[in-house]
Amino acid sequence: IPFYADYIDLLMDRGREAQALEAAESCRARVLAEKLGLERLIQPSTLRSYQALAKTENAVLLSYWLGPRRSFLWAVTPGNWEAFVLPPRNEITGLVEAYSNLILNLEDPRGVGHPLGRRLYDLLVAPASKLIPSGSNVILVPDGPLYGLNFETLLTAGVQPKYWIEDA
Repeated sequence: IPFYADYIDLLMDRGREAQALEAAESCRARVLAEKLGLERLIQPSTLRSYQALAKTENAVLLSYWLGPRRSFLWAVTPGNWEAFVLPPRNEITGLVEAYSNLILNLEDPRGVGHPLGRRLYDLLVAPASKLIPSGSNVILVPDGPLYGLNFETLLTAGVQPKYWIEDA
């Protein structure tokens, strides 16, 4: 994983964002295949194959990679894609843990005193929002602590806070 993290960072530095996405997904596939004893079945995937999946599923794919220096989000639609730089893993992890605790304590994330749901939405979803039309199907490919994040409860922009699931 550390090798992949450095490699993905290097690819992003060089403007090779599609290759960085392919490397991130290759890393995930390799780890999963090894755990399941299916190493020989690994097929390399490409950005085009992700766009084909988005088309087949009539969805937008949001793929995350959390790194120590910075993290990344790739948003893939049938006809378009874009990469976004996000904060480092530690910053995102702290926010996710605090928000998860808020939910576990049965507190209302829409309350005025709890801006965490909005902050996480702004960090993790808003950069790609122009590629996610209202009512879209969204397929999330989380990383690390994002596996435990209840994305549908994140709060969107607007005067009245509402859960993201009401839009997507």
